[in-house]
Amino acid sequence: MEIWAIAASDEQIAAVLREFYGKYVGHVAELVACAQPQLPESRRTALAETVMSLIEGASVVRSDIGVGRSAEGHCEIVRTALALIHGA
Repeated sequence: MEIWAIAASDEQIAAVLREFYGKYVGHVAELVACAQPQLPESRRTALAETVMSLIEGASVVRSDIGVGRSAEGHCEIVRTALALIHGA
């Protein structure tokens, strides 16, 4: 979280974050393509961004500072990501 705060006032750091997350989206979009190769690239990218948001948000909220972790929560995150990718 601190890096985002720094990036808000430091364009060099912001550029590094944009590059990192751009590559991250690309990698996840490749995984989405494995499951849904018929989808247009723009849809795979949108799904990748959404799945990433789910995972990244969960890593913050479900931390020791947030609400904590549970096996049920892990399963729900996986189920939700799969439903997003498979269109359920």
